[in-house]
Amino acid sequence: MFCPKCGSNLPDNAVFCNSCGNKLQNRVAPSAQPAPGSQAAPIPQATRIPQATPAAGVAAPHRSAGLKTTPLTIIVTVLALLSLVFTLLPWFETSSSLAVGTGAVNQFTSALGASKSYAFADSYTVWSLIGLAGVFQDYVSAMGSFGGSRASGAAALVTAGSWLCLILWLVSLVLTIWGLIRTFTRNSTGILRAGCVLLVLTAVVFYIFASSMGTTAGTATIMPVLCIVFAIAAFVCSFGIRKNA
Repeated sequence: MFCPKCGSNLPDNAVFCNSCGNKLQNRVAPSAQPAPGSQAAPIPQATRIPQATPAAGVAAPHRSAGLKTTPLTIIVTVLALLSLVFTLLPWFETSSSLAVGTGAVNQFTSALGASKSYAFADSYTVWSLIGLAGVFQDYVSAMGSFGGSRASGAAALVTAGSWLCLILWLVSLVLTIWGLIRTFTRNSTGILRAGCVLLVLTAVVFYIFASSMGTTAGTATIMPVLCIVFAIAAFVCSFGIRKNA
């Protein structure tokens, strides 16, 4: 480099001119270079803790949601259970005239040398309607042998109605209980609603069955009506329960 004042040739790192003493103001003292073999200490960075990721093929642990015992869940449970309780109580009561008629048929059949007798119970539940259909079929068959014109048709109708009531009741029983379990564990009420609908359908089929029996055979009790009321109430209230995400 050269001095801008006198033009003398100067070293590149000179701060003052050796000839005229001019201060080279635009020159900046070189910064200190690190000694050979030494390295500057690295600036510390914020340490990040790596998050553990599940290995391939290994599912992440599932956190159980637990039982959801909200007040509305308890109300729906009580209503659904009450509808089931009323299916366990007598739905059909036989009339006294049927018992008198059965006694008369037994007397006729015994006079003809038959050893079989016919006896109706005082009341029948949903699952015991099969027994009612069996006795009724034997009864109307015996009456048909004495000139009953529609004995076989009535027997077939009662048998079909009793079996249909039994099947619907069993399916509704399973769905309602399963639905209650899912309501408590997952707040999922779809299966419970299906069970309530089948309970109502069972009662409706029973009333058709009971009407086919006629007033002389017996009458339906208040239990199917109560089953319908509580099943519908549980169905409606279940819409207020929110499903878990």
